[in-house]
Amino acid sequence: MIPSKPPQSVSLICAPVVVLGIGQIITWGVTYYLPAVLTENVRQETGWSLGVLMGAFSLALLTSGLLSPLTGKLLQRISGSLVLSSGVALCAVGLLLLAIAQNNWAYFLGWQVIGVGMAASLYGPAFATLEQVYGHRARSAITNVTLYAGFASSILWPVTHWLLQAMSWREVCITYALALFTVVIPLYLAVLLKLPCAPESACAQHERGKKTKLRSALTNENYLLFSVVAAVFTLLALITGTMAVYLISILKDQGASAAIAVFLAAAMGPSQVAARLLERLFAQKVHPLWILLASTLLVLLGALLMLIGNPVLGASVLFYGAGNGLSVIAMGTVPLVLFSSQLYPVFMGFILLPTLVAHAAAPSLGGILIKAGDTSTLLASLCALAVVSAVLSAGLISYVPRRSGDLKP
Repeated sequence: MIPSKPPQSVSLICAPVVVLGIGQIITWGVTYYLPAVLTENVRQETGWSLGVLMGAFSLALLTSGLLSPLTGKLLQRISGSLVLSSGVALCAVGLLLLAIAQNNWAYFLGWQVIGVGMAASLYGPAFATLEQVYGHRARSAITNVTLYAGFASSILWPVTHWLLQAMSWREVCITYALALFTVVIPLYLAVLLKLPCAPESACAQHERGKKTKLRSALTNENYLLFSVVAAVFTLLALITGTMAVYLISILKDQGASAAIAVFLAAAMGPSQVAARLLERLFAQKVHPLWILLASTLLVLLGALLMLIGNPVLGASVLFYGAGNGLSVIAMGTVPLVLFSSQLYPVFMGFILLPTLVAHAAAPSLGGILIKAGDTSTLLASLCALAVVSAVLSAGLISYVPRRSGDLKP
């Protein structure tokens, strides 16, 4: 049944936000952030090379990206809670497969199943679910969920480290699979499944029997605009995917001691959350394209300061982290205001396709650049990517008013 209007309260303690926030913390923590802590234990027990272990994870990210458009189309037709729950279940099955893996191929298989699950359980499907519930008013809900999810690594990395002191890595995988089955899935089904669709949402249009094809939507709303938006997020994904692997090495090569480099890298998480909180408190009426431009400029500033090195490395990480934090909000909200609400899940899926592929390829591309030069060469390349992303973002701000006249700072 479709309500006359979507729920009015979209606060940090609103039930859908809390449930999705908790679910995203756990799901991100036991999938995307798991290898950073678990890989060394796996390598020591099995003797498998680091290349094999990280290759399995990169392939999972690639699979997730390739399946994102299909997930987006699915989210047009059925409840987001069912898609999210199915994705979480697949992640749990993949973790169980990792726990019993006795060879490389079995380990790869486990991560492939997790990759399929991530396509249906992380930010893209979560944002689409919020659009189903709140329609055009989903912006604050999206921001609130990212505030919760920003603590995924801060919570799950220490928890994983603590668990590894008491049990094997295989038992950790089983423990996390049980957490997904017994906590996340029941929460999603108990709370989100009961929520009706907002009148303008994709699922409401489907319930009314109205169907909009992606090709016609792109023709009507400008294919070039969509392509530029996707390009900006793909460039940002190349930067963040590279930084996720090489940040500590870059900081050390730019003059920080090993201890300071680890401390600064850890500070990136709080800076992401702080930026999202500031956006939530002071920028809810600012057009999302300005948030996107701010994120690209902050990432660029962070990379440039990092290239300078000491004594501005601390500031560089804080600026970079803030930009990275805002980019996630922009990814969820820019398509919400620029493109057809009926096709929001599909647009999200097609934006996530190149971004996740870029994220999967980034570590290998970064390694090639380091081999060809050094981390300074890599950092200079990231600065160039950040410049292009900022220029494209500024171009979007210049183009949209001429197109629709609806952009205000």
